[in-house]
Amino acid sequence: MSKKNNKKKSKNNPQKELLTTSELAEASGVRYGTIKFYSQIGILPFEQAGKRLRRYYGKGETLKRFNKIQKLKDKRLTIEEITKHFKNKKNES
Repeated sequence: MSKKNNKKKSKNNPQKELLTTSELAEASGVRYGTIKFYSQIGILPFEQAGKRLRRYYGKGETLKRFNKIQKLKDKRLTIEEITKHFKNKKNES
């Protein structure tokens, strides 16, 4: 029996694989609640789609973002400082 490929793709970039919060938690090992919190404070970008406005995360970019967040946490930065770091990076673009 062959398994159908139901992976969600970004409308803006069809090459970009998107994951739901649950799928991202499983793929990254980061807790569901942590992903939700990072999204709410603005340090984890996501797309919303569908009638229920489900959140979708770009797999590659999000895993890189988790690594960067962990490096900043290892440097003893607070969540507030990490948030400022990403907001400053966004303003520089």
